[in-house]
Amino acid sequence: MSYNKEAYEAKKLSDPDYHRRRVYNLRYPDGDFDGYNSATHCVICERPFEPTGMQRKVQDHSHETGKTRGVICHYCNANLAYVDRIGIATLVKYYEENS
Repeated sequence: MSYNKEAYEAKKLSDPDYHRRRVYNLRYPDGDFDGYNSATHCVICERPFEPTGMQRKVQDHSHETGKTRGVICHYCNANLAYVDRIGIATLVKYYEENS
């Protein structure tokens, strides 16, 4: 079976949670998607979401446990990936020693 982009995009439009379930195996408790669907601002930087680009809405989650953490913008999500990789203690130490 080959990849059909049009069918995938149509499925994403008809089922807002399809991509998160298929790619990340994310599910919301009791099927409650309101936290994601109704979010208007990033919980980290507090900027409003935009349809595309770095301010688009993403579901933050732990790659180790799969647990969802919050609805944030792509920019903050990308920065969290660096923090996860390096470790917060290392970043704080560097910042304190070089401020």
